[in-house]
Amino acid sequence: MIVSEVTTMFRQYIDEPDQTFVTDAMVTTMLAQAYREFQWIVSQVDENIYTASVDITVTSASSYDLTLAANPVRIFGLDANLTHPRFRKLISLFTVNSDGTAHQPLMPLTSQESLSVASDSFLLDGTTLRFPSSYSASLRLKYFPEPIAGGGAPGSGYVDWATGASFIDNLSMYHDLIALLAAKQYAILDGAFNEPLMAQLQQRTASLTEYLNTRNYAGAQYVSSVRTGHGFY
Repeated sequence: MIVSEVTTMFRQYIDEPDQTFVTDAMVTTMLAQAYREFQWIVSQVDENIYTASVDITVTSASSYDLTLAANPVRIFGLDANLTHPRFRKLISLFTVNSDGTAHQPLMPLTSQESLSVASDSFLLDGTTLRFPSSYSASLRLKYFPEPIAGGGAPGSGYVDWATGASFIDNLSMYHDLIALLAAKQYAILDGAFNEPLMAQLQQRTASLTEYLNTRNYAGAQYVSSVRTGHGFY
């Protein structure tokens, strides 16, 4: 779907005859927030759909500050002009070969104490990557980004909800869920609980989750069958 189709669906769901009560600007804001929620729902099932990745170089250091302006990669911070899409969730960290291919995954840790006993590992400490010791390597950080304004650059997760012809993503069969999530925001604004809408929202969320789980399972079965030499089943 494109933005105009989801916008039309949203206005049908809310059935608000007074267009001045829900302006186009409000619709844009509600749909943008709904899409962020939609992406988050998807990422909880398949974290690879909306991922971004950046390569960083660590040189004789035991940490890398992802907010520091002096560093070429910044994905955290209050500054709106980050060098890459803003970080929402860490997925993985790999060492990178000289030819640019991912090499070895580093094990994520949850405490500073565990760094002293686990090599080939890292800790995301607030906005800083920490390593067991002084370290030199090229690393690839894969993460779930926050959508940013300014255009749909690869990995930005951005959709221009003010432009009707804007493409959203490839999960078009579930884009009605974006309209439903936006309609939920409207129901809060309107002060009226919409039971049919909430029931449809729950049903479509469950359907999306089931679809993603089934697709991931089928993909895993296919990979397994190729590796073992058996036919797909």
